[in-house]
Amino acid sequence: MKHGGRFAAVILSMALMVSLSGCSKSEDQTQTMNVKDLYEMQIDFLIPGNDEADIYDDICEMKERAKIPSYQEIGYLISAEALRYRYNKNSKSRLIIEQGVKYLLDNRDLDNDGECGYGFFAAWDAFQDGSVNDEFTSYGIINTAVINAFVDALKTDIDLDEEQINDTLRTIILIWCTKYNSETDRGGYFWYSNRTEDAIDCVNISAQMGGAIANVCDEVTGLFNDEEMSFIAERIAAIQQNIIANCKMVSGSPTWDYAIGMPSSYNDLVHQCFIINGLMKIRNSSMYIGYPWTGEEEKKSIDAYFEGGYIYAFSRNLEAEGSFTANPADRYDLGEALIYYTDIGDENKCDQIMEFAKSHDEAITNPESEDYDAREMAFIIRGLAKYNYSKAAK
Repeated sequence: MKHGGRFAAVILSMALMVSLSGCSKSEDQTQTMNVKDLYEMQIDFLIPGNDEADIYDDICEMKERAKIPSYQEIGYLISAEALRYRYNKNSKSRLIIEQGVKYLLDNRDLDNDGECGYGFFAAWDAFQDGSVNDEFTSYGIINTAVINAFVDALKTDIDLDEEQINDTLRTIILIWCTKYNSETDRGGYFWYSNRTEDAIDCVNISAQMGGAIANVCDEVTGLFNDEEMSFIAERIAAIQQNIIANCKMVSGSPTWDYAIGMPSSYNDLVHQCFIINGLMKIRNSSMYIGYPWTGEEEKKSIDAYFEGGYIYAFSRNLEAEGSFTANPADRYDLGEALIYYTDIGDENKCDQIMEFAKSHDEAITNPESEDYDAREMAFIIRGLAKYNYSKAAK
């Protein structure tokens, strides 16, 4: 069956369920759907297929359902389904992981330059400054999502091409540790992308990639020899030193500019969570060098985006300097915040995020919404998986 047919069948099935329930879709889904139900509904909508060929096609076509499609959402899909599969070894999750990994491996070097790397599916002006990167540009944050996806997939008992996965991991990590990073008098940082124009110190990129690489070195054995491992450890130490040096304590919590050395800008919730989540991965690894702030102070920095029952895109701490804007948190923000609060076991905050998401975003409970976007929803899907298939889940 073609994708369009499966897609229509999913919509019809949802409509029938609502009709049979005797209540409206909005009332039914918003008020009664739990995290598990929401997760499975989102997965079935995004990937309606049930066999290898159809699921591979669904993954290929994810890019048609996002405004700015990238390989990041495919990585997030694999990571989410790896969590579900380890909890419940179902055939659909297994096929999504298998075919998702296959898709990533099939597309690891599209420009045939010998360097594995992942980015967006089209040219993109990352900083909205007129400098457009072509479709073969490799981005730090997207490679991080793929690295994590490969490691998450390897943690399952699914029969995967481990040799090619390991070769891809090794290649990406060595390239970024040798070519796409810079040293400073304070340490070092990973570039925003592999283009020299993007040799920019964005703290969230360094924290995320540093955490992913440190995790690989602990979790996947035999990738690097002793000399390579020592070199990588030096790079991750330099990354931490640079992040520490550029930290500002604001209202008792660690805070960073979005890009160091550029006109002052602030991290929205998703990027603050990127930083803290990446640093937590490093903290839990053998490459941790120690931070001058505490985990409780990190939590305080994320809590500052919450007030009452509302979740903001920017920290309330910015009010003191007149820089706060009262925009609501979006799907990127909420998905990454779910990852953070689940990891620290704060069920109350997870519940608050879910209630806010369901009441402020129709597409969370109704993927047929015109506002649906596969890339944005991948953040929610990964957060839902983490929340549901973990200790903080209900």
